[in-house]
Order: sequence, then structure tokens, then C-alpha cells
Amino acid sequence: MGLLDQFLGGYFHQDWHDDDASWHEVVERYRGENSDAGRVAQEIVELIQRHPDDESLVAELNCLGCYYWPGAPGLYRAWLSEVAVALG
Repeated sequence: MGLLDQFLGGYFHQDWHDDDASWHEVVERYRGENSDAGRVAQEIVELIQRHPDDESLVAELNCLGCYYWPGAPGLYRAWLSEVAVALG
């Protein structure tokens, strides 16, 4: 399991909202518990670059076990970019 799998699948699991009230809190908790936040941020940037269309990006997030919903399928890219900045 890679860092991205751990972060997205482990911190944004299906009950993530039971642990944290917002994705911002998830990121802060991750940063507090792990020293590799910068590497995860880079992996998120690479993930976005590997999936130029929203459909393949959402499919990959599903495979990684990410259950966060940004409000619409087209918002995942913007959300991931914000997460990468917050982690970096």
C-alpha cells in the first residue's frame, strides 16, 4: 500500500466524517500523525496529471477507497488540488 492509498483510503474511508467534521480537519490530523505529508501532496498532483478526465479520476479515487464527495463529479480535481496545497 502506497502513501496515497493510505491517505485517501485510510483517512477518507466511508465513515471519515465520524472522525473529522471536514476534509480540512482530516488533512490537519494526517499532518499531525505523519511526517510524509509533502510526499502525499506530490502524489496527489501526479494523480491529477495521470487522469486528465473527471471520469477516470473518480474511478481511481474509488479504487483507492476514497469516500469523500466534493458535491459534484467535476469538483474532485479542484478539491484534490486544495488538499495537495494544504498538505504541502
